[in-house]
Amino acid sequence: MTKKVVLYLMSYILCLSIYGQKEDYSWVLGANVLNTIDFTEVGFSIDTFQPSPYVRLHITNSIISDPLGNRLLFSGGAAIYDETGEIIIGGDSINPGFLRESWQVSIPGAYPSKNAAIFLNSLKNINDYFLFHLRGDTIQELDSTILNSFGTNIFYTQIERNSLNEFYVEKKIYL
Repeated sequence: MTKKVVLYLMSYILCLSIYGQKEDYSWVLGANVLNTIDFTEVGFSIDTFQPSPYVRLHITNSIISDPLGNRLLFSGGAAIYDETGEIIIGGDSINPGFLRESWQVSIPGAYPSKNAAIFLNSLKNINDYFLFHLRGDTIQELDSTILNSFGTNIFYTQIERNSLNEFYVEKKIYL
């Protein structure tokens, strides 16, 4: 019985000293005027901002924050934006093809493939990030009116931060 109590207390104390990652503390949603939801340990705040290029986070939406929870990068599947909504250096046209081009005419910044992007931290360098994203295709490639496409090709984009604290695309790879 005593061993169980000691084991329970040790587990409890260990859990008190573990902190969760905060890379998902900031969410960005919307079109043109973007809504942000920033979470903290005690609650959340909601705010808006309007980036200079037209940004629309439609079906694809991925965001990453730093270890303190501050927004770093986000993407709607068509481009990669920094925390202010500016396209990063080389971050435009990340998903090439007919579907992207046809959507940019009517819905700039959006990409119609569900759950098609995820940011991940680099395990080797704290200034590097990866965006894995799917190039979507419709059932009929010429029909851009289909609202939801399915991913058929995986890409990854390596993003680095330079000495001026600017993000840029290091390379784009088709897998």
